[in-house]
Amino acid sequence: MQFSSIRKSGERIRGRANIEASRVAQPSMKRFTVRRMLGGGDLWISELVLTYDGQPFYVVSIMEFEGGEVVRETQYFSGAFEPGPSRAQWVERME
Repeated sequence: MQFSSIRKSGERIRGRANIEASRVAQPSMKRFTVRRMLGGGDLWISELVLTYDGQPFYVVSIMEFEGGEVVRETQYFSGAFEPGPSRAQWVERME
Protein backbone atom coordinates (compact mmCIF):
# COMPACT_ATOMS: atom_id res chain seq x y z
CA MET A 1 0.00 0.00 0.00
CA GLN A 2 1.19 3.48 -0.82
CA PHE A 3 0.26 6.25 1.59
CA SER A 4 1.64 9.73 0.98
CA SER A 5 0.67 13.34 1.51
CA ILE A 6 1.82 16.27 -0.63
CA ARG A 7 1.83 19.56 1.24
CA LYS A 8 1.07 23.07 0.00
CA SER A 9 4.74 23.82 0.71
CA GLY A 10 5.71 21.28 -1.95
CA GLU A 11 6.67 18.58 0.54
CA ARG A 12 5.63 14.96 0.19
CA ILE A 13 5.35 12.79 3.28
CA ARG A 14 5.42 9.04 2.66
CA GLY A 15 4.01 6.41 4.96
CA ARG A 16 1.12 6.42 7.42
CA ALA A 17 3.37 6.65 10.51
CA ASN A 18 5.28 9.64 9.11
CA ILE A 19 2.04 11.44 8.18
CA GLU A 20 0.55 10.87 11.63
CA ALA A 21 3.76 12.01 13.37
CA SER A 22 4.00 15.17 11.25
CA ARG A 23 0.38 16.11 12.05
CA VAL A 24 0.82 15.57 15.79
CA ALA A 25 4.05 17.63 15.82
CA GLN A 26 2.45 20.73 14.23
CA PRO A 27 2.09 23.48 16.84
CA SER A 28 -0.77 25.27 15.01
CA MET A 29 -4.37 25.18 16.11
CA LYS A 30 -6.26 23.35 13.35
CA ARG A 31 -9.96 23.17 12.58
CA PHE A 32 -11.66 21.35 9.69
CA THR A 33 -15.06 22.31 8.30
CA VAL A 34 -16.43 19.92 5.70
CA ARG A 35 -18.34 21.74 2.95
CA ARG A 36 -19.26 18.78 0.76
CA MET A 37 -18.42 15.10 0.41
CA LEU A 38 -19.00 13.03 -2.72
CA GLY A 39 -18.11 9.52 -3.70
CA GLY A 40 -18.76 5.87 -3.29
CA GLY A 41 -16.98 2.58 -3.03
CA ASP A 42 -13.22 3.07 -3.12
CA LEU A 43 -13.11 6.79 -4.05
CA TRP A 44 -14.28 9.75 -1.94
CA ILE A 45 -13.75 13.48 -2.51
CA SER A 46 -14.20 16.16 0.15
CA GLU A 47 -14.28 19.94 -0.08
CA LEU A 48 -13.33 21.53 3.21
CA VAL A 49 -11.98 24.60 4.90
CA LEU A 50 -8.89 23.99 7.01
CA THR A 51 -8.25 26.78 9.49
CA TYR A 52 -4.67 27.11 10.80
CA ASP A 53 -4.40 29.56 13.68
CA GLY A 54 -7.47 31.45 12.45
CA GLN A 55 -6.48 31.64 8.75
CA PRO A 56 -8.69 29.64 6.33
CA PHE A 57 -7.33 27.49 3.52
CA TYR A 58 -9.67 25.87 1.01
CA VAL A 59 -8.91 22.20 0.45
CA VAL A 60 -9.99 19.37 -1.84
CA SER A 61 -9.15 15.94 -0.46
CA ILE A 62 -9.21 12.78 -2.56
CA MET A 63 -9.19 9.53 -0.61
CA GLU A 64 -8.74 6.10 -2.17
CA PHE A 65 -9.63 2.92 -0.30
CA GLU A 66 -8.82 -0.77 -0.64
CA GLY A 67 -10.40 -3.34 1.62
CA GLY A 68 -12.01 -0.61 3.73
CA GLU A 69 -8.68 1.13 4.50
CA VAL A 70 -7.22 4.36 3.13
CA VAL A 71 -4.37 3.59 0.72
CA ARG A 72 -3.86 7.06 -0.73
CA GLU A 73 -4.85 10.59 0.26
CA THR A 74 -4.15 13.60 -1.93
CA GLN A 75 -4.98 17.12 -0.76
CA TYR A 76 -4.99 20.28 -2.86
CA PHE A 77 -4.74 23.58 -0.96
CA SER A 78 -5.62 27.09 -2.01
CA GLY A 79 -4.84 30.19 -0.05
CA ALA A 80 -7.68 32.62 0.55
CA PHE A 81 -7.77 35.75 -1.61
CA GLU A 82 -10.06 38.67 -2.31
CA PRO A 83 -12.20 38.53 -5.45
CA GLY A 84 -11.13 40.80 -8.29
CA PRO A 85 -13.20 43.96 -8.83
CA SER A 86 -14.61 42.65 -12.13
CA ARG A 87 -16.55 39.88 -10.37
CA ALA A 88 -16.88 41.10 -6.77
CA GLN A 89 -20.61 41.84 -7.12
CA TRP A 90 -21.38 38.16 -7.83
CA VAL A 91 -19.14 36.63 -5.14
CA GLU A 92 -20.46 35.36 -1.82
CA ARG A 93 -17.76 35.23 0.84
CA MET A 94 -17.41 31.95 2.75
CA GLU A 95 -16.40 31.88 6.41
